[in-house]
Amino acid sequence: DGVTSDIQTQFDQTKTIPVVATGGGTATTAIRGQFYSVTNGGIIVPASVFAAGDVFSVYNDDADVCTITQGSGLTLRYAGSTLTGNKSLSGRGFCTVWFLSATAAVISGQGLT
Repeated sequence: DGVTSDIQTQFDQTKTIPVVATGGGTATTAIRGQFYSVTNGGIIVPASVFAAGDVFSVYNDDADVCTITQGSGLTLRYAGSTLTGNKSLSGRGFCTVWFLSATAAVISGQGLT
């Protein structure tokens, strides 16, 4: 039926997560549902750019630590805690940023402090 076909099509479209290679910079809506593969830089997560439910991931494809910077006006909360602010992502670390609203996001992952 049409509903089952639509669900299967949506499932088929989510079998891979596109990669955006970057030296760092400010996250944009162009990477929603994708992940940054960062080398030699960090990521700034801005306020009032993403919407509730938006998500992206970051892989630090470098041996050095990169910084995930909480943009001005954004609350970037470390999942499972009351901690907010900038986070460090270790070399080869991987994290995900999920938006509760345009000005609040949750970050979690491996190698994140």
